[in-house]
Amino acid sequence: MLEADLRLAPEKTELLLVTGRQKRESLIIDVGGWEFVSELALQFLGVWLDIRVNFGHHVENTCDSTTILEMALAWLMPNVGGLKTARRRLYEGVVQSVLLYGAPVWVQSLSVKSRNNRIMTVLRRCAICVACAYRTVSSSV
Repeated sequence: MLEADLRLAPEKTELLLVTGRQKRESLIIDVGGWEFVSELALQFLGVWLDIRVNFGHHVENTCDSTTILEMALAWLMPNVGGLKTARRRLYEGVVQSVLLYGAPVWVQSLSVKSRNNRIMTVLRRCAICVACAYRTVSSSV
């Protein structure tokens, strides 16, 4: 870095050690007097990467943030006397766009049943709100 006249911006630098199945989960690197400790997960272009590259952290964080968004939007749309169908579909589109962002990258992680169930729970709540149904209605899955 010194030979190429490059400088490091420590406030912007993050370190992720991708280990796959290995046990090592932490790494400390010293660069130019700055010490960096590897994180368990970091966000890159809106997708959370974790050390095992199984995207479990991404599914959890995305479901949590989508649930907050969903509850905020659902507050605007009561089942009785609420918005029309077209606006409810727009709500569904917003929730699905946030939830499924980057899906081609992390969709294989849904082979784990708990992650798949978590995504389906969020989508079910959205479908119930769009259909103006009660929360006790059965789902097709």
